[in-house]
Amino acid sequence: MPTGRNDKTSSLIHTAYALTIAAFYAASFFPEARLWGINWFGFFGWPGPVILLVLGLLLFYLVSLVRLSAESSQKRNSYPLTAVAVVLFFAVCFHLFRGRTHFLGDGYQILDWLAYGWSHNKPWAAGVHEVQYWIYLAVKGLSEHSALLAAQLYSYISGLIFIAASAIVAGRLFERTFDRMILLLGLCSGGHMLLYFGYVENYPLFVSVVGVFSLMGLLVARGRLSRAWLLIPLAVAVALHIFGVVLIPAALYLTLRETSIGRKIAALLPAVRWSGAAVVVAVAIAAFVYVYTNSFFFRFTIVPFVDGPLVVESYTMFSTAHLLDFGNLLWQHAPPLLLFIVAWFTLPARALLARPDYRFLILLLAASLAMAFVFQPGLGMPRDWDLFSFPAVPLTLLGFYIILDNRNRLAGYAAISTLALGLGFLLLAPRVAVQIIPEKGIAAFERMASLDEIRNRKGRSILIDYLEKRGDTVRAEQLSERCAVWYPQEHWYEEGRILTERGDREAAVERLRDAVNFDPTHGFAWAGLGLYHYNRGQYDSALTCWQIATAVTPFNSDHVRQLGMGYAAVGDTARAESCWLKAAAMDSSDVTPLIYLVGVYRTQQREEEYSRLLEELVARPDVPLGILIEYADHRAFVGEFEAAREGFRRALSHGIDTAFVRERERQYPGLEVLDQ
Repeated sequence: MPTGRNDKTSSLIHTAYALTIAAFYAASFFPEARLWGINWFGFFGWPGPVILLVLGLLLFYLVSLVRLSAESSQKRNSYPLTAVAVVLFFAVCFHLFRGRTHFLGDGYQILDWLAYGWSHNKPWAAGVHEVQYWIYLAVKGLSEHSALLAAQLYSYISGLIFIAASAIVAGRLFERTFDRMILLLGLCSGGHMLLYFGYVENYPLFVSVVGVFSLMGLLVARGRLSRAWLLIPLAVAVALHIFGVVLIPAALYLTLRETSIGRKIAALLPAVRWSGAAVVVAVAIAAFVYVYTNSFFFRFTIVPFVDGPLVVESYTMFSTAHLLDFGNLLWQHAPPLLLFIVAWFTLPARALLARPDYRFLILLLAASLAMAFVFQPGLGMPRDWDLFSFPAVPLTLLGFYIILDNRNRLAGYAAISTLALGLGFLLLAPRVAVQIIPEKGIAAFERMASLDEIRNRKGRSILIDYLEKRGDTVRAEQLSERCAVWYPQEHWYEEGRILTERGDREAAVERLRDAVNFDPTHGFAWAGLGLYHYNRGQYDSALTCWQIATAVTPFNSDHVRQLGMGYAAVGDTARAESCWLKAAAMDSSDVTPLIYLVGVYRTQQREEEYSRLLEELVARPDVPLGILIEYADHRAFVGEFEAAREGFRRALSHGIDTAFVRERERQYPGLEVLDQ
């Protein structure tokens, strides 16, 4: 590379580094702004920005002083011991600097789920839930805080899996110990690493498996590992979480690349390949549009394209808030992002894209970022950063790989990679510190929650509960009073519920409409509106309201049961049955959906299912009298008089009139309930 180009690259890298430090510094003065990905030093008062500047300048000075070069090297046999030391070091750090507060994400909810054995009811994340629960069962009884111990062990183990895999693959990819260590430590400096510091959430293991897949895929692309091995992390990732499907395109690329099918595709004319790709994209778009327009659940899962009545706080795909959130997410995931971009653009892009290893990483990164961009952050992206943390691994890996790949002959790559490494740890440090200082953790939650107030109404109640348990009742009361102002929809819903109970349905429906107009995600208010329309015979409107209610609160069995009522009212018995079966599975104590199913099986003359369900209901201590009578009648009708007698006797003990039983005895000779 010519000297002039070297100087230009060095100048651009230094500028990118300075801009990154300047951005972090400026953001630290605006902790309330939507700069949640980079303003972490602002949580520490005036010393925070000062520390940032001192460390940033010190790192730059040390790198320029030492003048690290591409010839930096150590003996190969020193790497295994060094890598083991790194793994042990992080194992100690994970525990020593573990989180003390768990407000980000669903931390406290997960602790309740584990401690009380409640079901997560999230089929798309069933795998991670199962692993968490296995760990909980293994440590249950070892501590009075077994749920927290299990959740944090899950975090530590996930982190160690990731670091161990990074260490092994770094050793396979590079010859020099320096290069190996930079890749290992670079991956350990990514924004996803906070997940491993005792962070209570579902996603640490999933992110680690994505990391294993990314690293193994790189080895496969370089011809240093059989492609069959890639199927293991792919299968595990999909089993853990539905987002694992983002790995499939990259896996298909590596699987087909050197096969006869792959060679035939590569041999096609560019126009034919692009036409085929266009057809695939068109089919995918058509399927997306169909599902989007026919499923409220899917519609609430995707960030809305345009503003509308069901959009929360005008947060749409290309709104300023969403674009800022996505930018914050990227920079928090990879603090040296600007350095990575400069490194990429100083190299011949066409040559990089011709290599299978870069194609694999770019395909994986593009699919991951697309998933993070289009999916709705239910709690707001500042709190849901952990859900969207999996793109951090391919992003960080690609960035450091570009710099370290000796085929690129990037001038001063050792200095560039060291600066990038420093930026990663520079931003990770305050994020870890915030989680281990309770007051800072509370402050971070409140500031992030304030960016998306409506989405965080439940999180505020968790904070109130935390303050009360800590004995800070004054602060809890103050927060409760503020919540009454922030969340008027709760008052409107409660008022609507009370008015409904009093029979003033017209006044009630106005309050419920106020609630959903202010907060389109208030599932209980939507359910109340559905009941209002149902009672007025407006079944289509009732069905729509209940569809929305179950879309925003899919794990509420009452709403699922009511949705079944809506489908039954419009004649869609199959969907009604599906809803009632689901509601019964979600809440085994609720007998109502089972009663509805009895009616379906009776009407459709499904004798076996009808008889079985009646038996199941009669075995319950809370069996309704009507079902008990129907069971006895049915047993008498089919000639099973002993079971019928027992049923009628139980009905008599529940207050049924003897005249009714006499009539049944005349109808079914041989029944003889009252004469024995």
